[in-house]
Amino acid sequence: MTPSARWLLTVACIALPVLMVYCLYTGTYQPNKEDNGFNRTWAGWVAAPEDTIRADFRYGEICGVTPSGFFVEMPGHKNQVARFGWSLGAAHVSGFALPNNPHIWSRVHCQVDSPYIYLFAGNGPDVFKGRLDTPAQLLQHHYPYPTFIKGIALTGGEYLIRGYDKDSGAYHLPFILWDPATNRQVRKTDPFHSAAAFGLAADGTMHYDTATKRLVFVQFYRNGILMLDTDFSVTRFLPTIDTVAHGRTADGSYQENGTVKYTNSTPQFFVNWNTAVSDGLLFINSLLRADNEPKGTFEDASDIDVYDLSGGGYRYSLKVPRLDGRKLVSFAVRGRAMVVCYPGGLVTYRLVNGAPPPATP
Repeated sequence: MTPSARWLLTVACIALPVLMVYCLYTGTYQPNKEDNGFNRTWAGWVAAPEDTIRADFRYGEICGVTPSGFFVEMPGHKNQVARFGWSLGAAHVSGFALPNNPHIWSRVHCQVDSPYIYLFAGNGPDVFKGRLDTPAQLLQHHYPYPTFIKGIALTGGEYLIRGYDKDSGAYHLPFILWDPATNRQVRKTDPFHSAAAFGLAADGTMHYDTATKRLVFVQFYRNGILMLDTDFSVTRFLPTIDTVAHGRTADGSYQENGTVKYTNSTPQFFVNWNTAVSDGLLFINSLLRADNEPKGTFEDASDIDVYDLSGGGYRYSLKVPRLDGRKLVSFAVRGRAMVVCYPGGLVTYRLVNGAPPPATP
């Protein structure tokens, strides 16, 4: 091989991987490019910090809010929740005795609707119901399907379940209304408008809005809000302002200790992340930068887009500051009170209109 041929081969070996990475990047991960095709309305609403508590650990999900405070899952203790007042004084921690079963302990999330607490063990699969004042007494309901990923307790004793099923070789996330007293179930495998949203691509956040009495579902990877009756018929579809033409997802799998586990192999980014519902309003933590938003401003805070679930659509956006240089992990809203969980602590905010931008706590 001549020196010139060896030089060309060396250049090709270097350039080809670089070209492949560039093509993958430009074809998938462009959530915050210069032009995302939408603008935000900054209507003067800001999250004004009220109190802060720092921790050398990260709390779990915020699992309930009341007029006087909120509940948050304790890290490393899936059967414990801490109750804080909005002033973030000393926490009151409650623990609940779950069965000594590794499947139950492997995936647990909580919902507090004071005085009741619900512990959803998706790998049990079981749902436990108890009272905050009697932690030793838990009512156990065994879910009749192999597993689920999310549950919401309704006041009538029924549960809204996001299942995880295999059907003819495909994996789906069906919506299920389940009454454990009678084992009555209403199942909807695909309520979405597009077949492309089927299966694991249809993952997202799920809430029950008591104001509209609708199930509210926001997909992680696409720009839309799905509102459903409890029989899972679609009553309204609200488009979100953050558009992404190249968002896509596909089922993937990997082996761990001889067991096949399923996940999403694409996309490379989320469009919508955390969400909260309060009094008919939906708050979405969007991960896309608007065209009328400087990049530095977007990176310095978390963008929250607010939607009217009664039919008004998009209303306005606000920013939630970082804490010690880090963005929010989860949040919840009740009226004009907001609590935000960060990797290093908790901050309570008051949503106010017309105030100057708050300093980072």
